[in-house]
Amino acid sequence: MNKQIKNTALLLFMVIALPALTFAIFEFSAKTETEKMLWSVYTNQLDGILFSVNQYSDDYMSSTAQKIQTLIIADSSSNKSSKVNSFFSGVQYDFVQAVFLTDSSLSTVSPFYNKTNSDSLKPLLTEVLANEKIRFARLLSYKTVDYQKIESSPLN
Repeated sequence: MNKQIKNTALLLFMVIALPALTFAIFEFSAKTETEKMLWSVYTNQLDGILFSVNQYSDDYMSSTAQKIQTLIIADSSSNKSSKVNSFFSGVQYDFVQAVFLTDSSLSTVSPFYNKTNSDSLKPLLTEVLANEKIRFARLLSYKTVDYQKIESSPLN
């Protein structure tokens, strides 16, 4: 009778435990595949969001640059500087520290807007232009083919 109980227990084990164990292994592997798929969807969404943010900021900066150019170039009056200052006086453009004009040889610097209102801006801009001549020449070459690339430049 003892042998019959062992055989019955073994049969029950194989009927109940073996399918449960097989199912658990299958679910674990399926979970791993699901996690991979979810991770892929997550990274694709993150890439899409990052692209949208970059596109928005590029559009915003291009629009701001166009507005500044319109203020400076289209106005022939002598109060260009005051118009540019009033343009940047709002909170919307709080990130702008300075706006300046220079010629294509980068030798003449004309500050139009200076957030700090210090007199040390012109020598500082001259130094930055001298140190970054290659970069500004590259930006100027973009402008000659009607592409306006906007980059920030540290003033320190």
